[in-house]
Amino acid sequence: MSRRLGISFLKSLDQSKVVGADDLLKGHKEPVQKVKGTARSKNPVQKINLGLIIYGITQEEDLQLETEYRYNKPKRHRFDWAIPQLKIAIEYEGLQSAKSGHTTLTGYTEDCTKYNRAVLMGWVLLRYTAKNYKEAADDLREAIKIRDEES
Repeated sequence: MSRRLGISFLKSLDQSKVVGADDLLKGHKEPVQKVKGTARSKNPVQKINLGLIIYGITQEEDLQLETEYRYNKPKRHRFDWAIPQLKIAIEYEGLQSAKSGHTTLTGYTEDCTKYNRAVLMGWVLLRYTAKNYKEAADDLREAIKIRDEES
């Protein structure tokens, strides 16, 4: 597999045949359905693609990927994806959803508190939206390299 995962990789990927692809969609509140061999949900395709990018890199690097990882158990804070052994977390910000509690002042403030707590606990936090998720491959590789150099 190429060291660089991009759009051509995602377009060529039959998501139904990726081991663990269903795990990438675990924790989504909306139902997930299989349609003609591809994973689909009411969540934007960008979030699914981001999950596949992350999954591909962690497989290449032989790292354990966790979905909906609870990192602050007393507060019940979770990351969308995490690599616990390196304390790297990835969050997808679904700002376009009308139902999202994350777009209200209270929800946004709670997210800020959650992210600040994670950083204070030593986590590297990477955040993406539908517009910048394609940067994740390079960012994640850089974060992995930095964490490897620190150890």
